[in-house]
Amino acid sequence: MDSGHQRHGLLSSIQSVEKPALKILGSEEMLHQRSAQVERPSDTTAAANIDNTIFKSEEMLNHRRATVQRTNLNIIEDPEPLPTYPELTTIDIRALVDTIEPIISHHKRAYTPLIIDPTRRVDIFFEYSADYSGVFLDAKKYMIEAFVKKSKTINQCLLEMKELLLDAMKFGKTLVFNMGDAATNFVTKFNHPDVFPSMDILVEAGRKMKLEENYRKLTDDPLFVCRNEFCVVVTSAFQVDDYREFLCNSLPLHELVAIYITPPTAAAKTFAP
Repeated sequence: MDSGHQRHGLLSSIQSVEKPALKILGSEEMLHQRSAQVERPSDTTAAANIDNTIFKSEEMLNHRRATVQRTNLNIIEDPEPLPTYPELTTIDIRALVDTIEPIISHHKRAYTPLIIDPTRRVDIFFEYSADYSGVFLDAKKYMIEAFVKKSKTINQCLLEMKELLLDAMKFGKTLVFNMGDAATNFVTKFNHPDVFPSMDILVEAGRKMKLEENYRKLTDDPLFVCRNEFCVVVTSAFQVDDYREFLCNSLPLHELVAIYITPPTAAAKTFAP
């Protein structure tokens, strides 16, 4: 919703509160005036009738005041706040699906999982997962090609990344930003609004890219449609104590939810294939 609609909606809500509030003020003033103007009759029955009328008017006024207060609370208080997450969540890899599912699919505000696993088992998980089958974007490879070997320009790398993105969107797969043990810069280097808008892709697990107005900027194919299963995750092989220092300038960490995969136990290593 744009800011104009938000302002219009808020103004309508405020007006809906102001109108009954003004009525209350008018009713209160009228009630006080009528009470002041009434001459107390000597007849006990007539006096009782006047007192009863004033009492009912005050009761109705209090009821209307309470209604306005409840309406005001509904405007100010959000019945469902945005989701919040700890700075780091530590899990066993077997709990990965149950952990990332609500983060990615939250109806009000999704986030992009940043999965930290120095053993790199998580990359194998996304390669074979039935729920989150991955299309892998090898971030370290593109950094080496563009800045070390200089075998490709940044724009050539971005075009290749765009094709990976479109494949993941078209087939409803998970685009995996495989950072490895590198800090490839997707904030200022590998980021272009018309080729590979990484700051939109990395926000809310790629949810923005599902909007037709956004993915139409990347393809001329009139039949192209982004499937709803499409999502985005980031994996890193940095140690859990180091990832924030190395990635703080390379990824929008404030848009990511960090999840650390605990290393396998000795028993698991023994029986691992």
